[in-house]
Amino acid sequence: MVNIISNNCIGSWITTKCIKQQLVNPFSWCTIPYESMKYIIGNYPNMNFGKFKLITDDSFSMFSIEIDEKCVVNYPHYRFKSDVEYEKKDVDIYSNHVWELVVSKYIERTKRMIQRKLTKPIFILSYANRHPLTNCAKYTVDEIDDIKCNNKYNYPIYTSFEYYQNPDNIKQSECFYDNGIQLAKYLYGRIPEIYEYNN
Repeated sequence: MVNIISNNCIGSWITTKCIKQQLVNPFSWCTIPYESMKYIIGNYPNMNFGKFKLITDDSFSMFSIEIDEKCVVNYPHYRFKSDVEYEKKDVDIYSNHVWELVVSKYIERTKRMIQRKLTKPIFILSYANRHPLTNCAKYTVDEIDDIKCNNKYNYPIYTSFEYYQNPDNIKQSECFYDNGIQLAKYLYGRIPEIYEYNN
């Protein structure tokens, strides 16, 4: 069973749409800031996932989980809507008690990860770019290099190579490589194609 951690939703897309597997960690459908990812990759085996708290703002515009008092994971697809008990549109969840859903999903997927002893994650890190629709929680080249320097457990780290498919920059594709080995190719808006995966 593959355990993918990515700085944005690409890991969950590959897990559910391509490998067609259940989500097995609390880093699903989320964005992870650079400093938090650096902490995760350097401390994953020793993180206390049971020590967490929900964070939000006064307007309920973003819900996050702080883990182990050291890192923050943002859940942008969970959205507060006062007149809706529960509604799902694609990967977005709307609810008037959405904070409860964020916490319950965190607990559920963390239990799944621990019960299955998923101790060797694969990391996918997307580079920043200027495309306004896809620039969510992506890192600079220097930030990715810094994260790699903190990889003391030698986890596979796939980083993206991005290019535009037409002159208008409307469609974009992202390929993920680790030491020249291609893991997946993802064309935004379509199901990813997997190139290398050992179950």
